Amino acid sequence: SERVVLLLVKSVTTRTCRSAGTMAPLRWAAPLFFSFLRSTRLLLMLGFLCSSTALFAHSKLDVTSRTASKFVPGVVQRQRSASVAGSSFIGAQGIGGGGGDSGGFSAGVVKDSLRMILGDTDVSVSTFQPRLRPVAVPVAGWKQPAGLTVSGGADATATIATESNIGTSADSSGGPAGGGAVEVEVVGNTIKVDGVTLLENMPSTLRAAASSDLTGVVLGLLDDGPAKAQWDIKLGHLTSKNLLSCARIKRWWMAPQWPDSPSDVPIETQFLVAEVVAGGPYVVMLPLIEGSFRSTLYGTAGREAIQTSPRAVPKADETLLSMRVESGDKSVVASAIPSTLYIAAGYDVYETVERAFKEVSAHLGTFKTRASKPEPPLLRRFGWCTWDAFYSDVEPVGVARGLEELAEGGTPARFLILDDGWQMTASHGAAAREAKKERLKEVLRLREAKKAAVAVKSKVAEKAKVAANFAFSCSKVAEQERAKKAAHKVKDALPHGEEGEEGECANAGSPEEDEYCDVGDPINTSGTTLTGDVVGQVQSTNTDTPAVIKWLSDKAAKFYSNHVEHAAPDKWTVRLWAFLCMYVLKGPFLEFYDTFTDFSKRLTSFEANSKFQTAEKPFSSFVSDLRHRFATLDLIYAWHAMPGYWAGVSLDSTDTAALNPRPHLPTPTQFVKEMEPGVQWDPVMLGGLGAIPNDKASDFYQGIHRYLRESGLDGVKVDAQGAMGTFGEGNGGGPELVRHFTSAMEGSVSDNFGASHCINCMCHSTENMYNYKLTTMARVSDDFYPRDTPSHTYHIAAVAFNSVFMGEIVNADWDMFNSKHDAAGIHAAARAVGGCAVYTSDKPGEHDFDLLRRLVFPDGSVPVALRPGRPTADCLFKDPTGYADPLASTSAPPNVAKPPADPTALKIWNTNRFGYVVAAFNLRGSAWDRRRRSYQTFEEEVSPVTAKITIGDIPAWAPTPAPGSAGVAGVAAAAQFESHFRHTDEVVVDSAADPAAAASAAELTHTLEPQLRRARRTSEGFGADSVAERVVVAYSHVSGDVKLMRASDEISVELGTRDYEVVTMAELTALTNPDSSAGVDVDVGAGASASASASANAHGVAGLSWAPIGLGNMLNSGGTVLSYKAAVAPSGGKTPPAPGSRAQASVGLMGGAGEFVGWASEAPVSVTIEFERPDASGRARAVAYSYDAESGLFKVLVDAPDRQTITITW
Repeated sequence: SERVVLLLVKSVTTRTCRSAGTMAPLRWAAPLFFSFLRSTRLLLMLGFLCSSTALFAHSKLDVTSRTASKFVPGVVQRQRSASVAGSSFIGAQGIGGGGGDSGGFSAGVVKDSLRMILGDTDVSVSTFQPRLRPVAVPVAGWKQPAGLTVSGGADATATIATESNIGTSADSSGGPAGGGAVEVEVVGNTIKVDGVTLLENMPSTLRAAASSDLTGVVLGLLDDGPAKAQWDIKLGHLTSKNLLSCARIKRWWMAPQWPDSPSDVPIETQFLVAEVVAGGPYVVMLPLIEGSFRSTLYGTAGREAIQTSPRAVPKADETLLSMRVESGDKSVVASAIPSTLYIAAGYDVYETVERAFKEVSAHLGTFKTRASKPEPPLLRRFGWCTWDAFYSDVEPVGVARGLEELAEGGTPARFLILDDGWQMTASHGAAAREAKKERLKEVLRLREAKKAAVAVKSKVAEKAKVAANFAFSCSKVAEQERAKKAAHKVKDALPHGEEGEEGECANAGSPEEDEYCDVGDPINTSGTTLTGDVVGQVQSTNTDTPAVIKWLSDKAAKFYSNHVEHAAPDKWTVRLWAFLCMYVLKGPFLEFYDTFTDFSKRLTSFEANSKFQTAEKPFSSFVSDLRHRFATLDLIYAWHAMPGYWAGVSLDSTDTAALNPRPHLPTPTQFVKEMEPGVQWDPVMLGGLGAIPNDKASDFYQGIHRYLRESGLDGVKVDAQGAMGTFGEGNGGGPELVRHFTSAMEGSVSDNFGASHCINCMCHSTENMYNYKLTTMARVSDDFYPRDTPSHTYHIAAVAFNSVFMGEIVNADWDMFNSKHDAAGIHAAARAVGGCAVYTSDKPGEHDFDLLRRLVFPDGSVPVALRPGRPTADCLFKDPTGYADPLASTSAPPNVAKPPADPTALKIWNTNRFGYVVAAFNLRGSAWDRRRRSYQTFEEEVSPVTAKITIGDIPAWAPTPAPGSAGVAGVAAAAQFESHFRHTDEVVVDSAADPAAAASAAELTHTLEPQLRRARRTSEGFGADSVAERVVVAYSHVSGDVKLMRASDEISVELGTRDYEVVTMAELTALTNPDSSAGVDVDVGAGASASASASANAHGVAGLSWAPIGLGNMLNSGGTVLSYKAAVAPSGGKTPPAPGSRAQASVGLMGGAGEFVGWASEAPVSVTIEFERPDASGRARAVAYSYDAESGLFKVLVDAPDRQTITITW
């Protein structure tokens, strides 16, 4: 019937178009066709039901004698036959089951009916059930939870026990359990959290499951219809208004968004946090990967927002949240997917996210959380990456120069990332194309040299002329290489350079001018966004191209820029361009990519290219030379792409022939094409990937990693991971393919370097993240783009909000940055509070050492905070950029821009060993535009914002909502937790030398502080250290101000464009004990906090109190404090104490010259410093200090780079 309708519509349309001479009838023919199609399908369904009923009535089969098959969750792969899949409902008294008097159809009846309608078609049938209201169904293999009760009737309810895996539980009245899990229950088709409705009107295709091992709910898909490769499910109406989503913006990257309503949730949302009611509880929704199926969330308006003509969303659907479940392979289908979405809840949003990931990790078994993995060795070392300095034109001389300048500036690199540009690669075109490309490059290099000779000033111009003339006189291959280097030396002398006067090299007049300027290839577009303008400019330089072709290329580039580049994915110009690129412009585009980019190249060998090795000097010589020359260089990593290179592995190279590579075209999913239409004409789509077969994945990674290890390298950066999922067609689906390759990669890294010696990059699909069992570090943001001005403020927002989720799986990598850059200040401040590795990609000669010395010690070590930096709770649901996408909300009519959101600052918090740090930023003015698919500036005049910093920004110091909570640990438990946390030894452990110690330190760091937080956030508090009485010293680094803060106090900071402030917080410790006549050693923080009293001194605190801040010249001052002990004076509360009974405090500091800053209510009587040195020169000696009685600050100058212990005596 459908074929008949199709032929009919085709015939009518064709004849009408021919007679009318127009294609207008197509506008109504397509809707007519689909209308007929729907009607036909309805008739077929009606006929099926009638036939089934007739068979059932006349066959007189005893339906009750047939036993309903039990639902066994699983994935039906490569199922080609017609199928009707269903399940039996598991419940009390066989609710909804096939037995008893349920009235369910048996499998035999349905199969006979289908055979009558379809003939002899093979039919695969599970027990067919009439639709009933959803009830909880335990997933196969899980234990039946003790707290799960199922009852029938209209009020069918599944109550999930809230026993936590940390030994706390909620009482019968509900509410938070020590800041942990709260009650989650399924009532009919509604999910409630702590008695408040979260999700209602859930469809019957969803099944809720629980386990005693989980504190939340798992939603699974179970449909009675045919198995499919893709499902779109309306989850129901989400009642929460405050939302934070993290969704992919490219194949590689994810970014935050703050939807106005559930319907505004963007496509490819992988994590979602909702505030159920103001102040909590909070809900975390994690779409899962089950076998070959990956789930993501989205809203109708969120998808419509990126279309050409967004349709208005009905008012009733503004709260509707949907989920897509897909395999990425049309042959991998299923009708039963047990785990698609996990929902957890709690009153502490950070603890809830942490718990949710821990439980999902245990449930899926495919990844491990950050807390269970050792700390990566490079985390507390300063590093340098070659990418932004040279891009893929990196050469040994540039690498050595970059390391040398950092060492000379007092911030030596302790690790190096040799990024893209060291491998043997080749374009996948013919050899003739390669030769043509090289000739063209040489012509352009010579043109650059000649242009430079005309443009530069007299002295530099003379050298440019010499270089150009010399280049033209070269004929032999060796001489051409010399010509290339000569031409490169004058590239920075071109007009309109980034630095210096017009036509002047950035290094002009310096000793470096003769030796080095830039080794970049003048026409290599690596590191450049390939916009239409860039393509047009590059094509115009091709001297071999006829004028007519140049004119056409220019018109095509302009058409792309104006009508494709930022157009909606469904616009006809985008579809036309995709068609032209695949079938008309494919050859020219591939030639362009081959000639001017790296993205169509393939790996030809595991070994380094001719820049880094020769027959006489292998790659290992380059590595050993670096180690010999730079004594502080501990770690050297090399870059490679997960598929080999950007376009995979060469199909023609003899060195890779053993891998049996084969050509493979990507098949991106519909959402990926909507999110990033450019995947339809990128180099791999046009030329294919040189794909490594699944059974050769391990051989590939072992081969390249073994070569690097034998060459003396310590680890790898594995890039381009996010695109692997687009090759799932024919490989069992994207999730299955990525799981296989990630497992092979991690196994090889572990075998050759140790699992913690890997940086995962371009990996923001859950296909990647949910498979990191061994590796411990991953990039959490899009790249740092030096030349993309609008990207920099949004980069800070993206790393912070992405770290909320990704930081539970990996140690967050916030990417490199340039220290000499307009936005260097906010990038440096962000790294200081980010708990991430600090590394730059400065070009030689372009450094801001004053800024770097605020992050890095002279020995190359870095005071890194203990956790991934995350936004404070009051910032989670606010967009710090203030951006309002004109089409992102249902509340605004299409094409009508909303005004920017209210000004708000972004605050990021983190934990140090003996305190906390909060940084505030003004990030307004620019953001990622999901529709234009680029970073956009929407406010040229950025208004100041006011950041209000309180001690409640720190979760451990925030007041507890505690509605109905029975509380948890008391005074003793809280003091014990804090004592362990405060006296933890230095966490800097060389995991390569002592993996067991590293794992132990990482576990201690990650587990004790959350326990402390839960213990302290109780209704009764503990002793004098209750929330209301806590006193904290807050030191502001930019302003230099210090303030004593209590629960009701705040620091108000006005921030201009790209301004920031970093505030170090340390809790006051009382050093006099009015109830004791003997000296007492203080377990710092265990009830020893200073508090206000009637006998308070001029600073408002009782007796002698103090707090260590750290080295004030470092942005993360608190991170420089490694140990801290204090002795209480037996003064009976009187100051000063009697002679011989002094109060003392000892602070161990990281090595580095600077100024130690502390706060005290009274001036010390002496200060001594003892250095950690093997000889007698390290013995304690008295030093001078300053004390400001008005502010309470005292400062001690530290003039040696060694680790030291400062002892203060009162």
